[in-house]
Amino acid sequence: MKRAVICARTSTADQRGKVFRVEQGMRRCMVCEELFTRQAAAEHATLACWPRKQFGSQYGSEAQTNN
Repeated sequence: MKRAVICARTSTADQRGKVFRVEQGMRRCMVCEELFTRQAAAEHATLACWPRKQFGSQYGSEAQTNN
């Protein structure tokens, strides 16, 4: 069962950060798609990360280097 939680902020100033999706108690960064614990996600939110490069298949880069 999924619940939506709405949090009201008292400040109207823009804030920088990242968006995380909660999956079975872990947080998935919506930028790099890595999973983190709650504490690790808080630390990761302040770091720069990049999206993973997409290949034709998940093993595309390995298949190319092994030939």
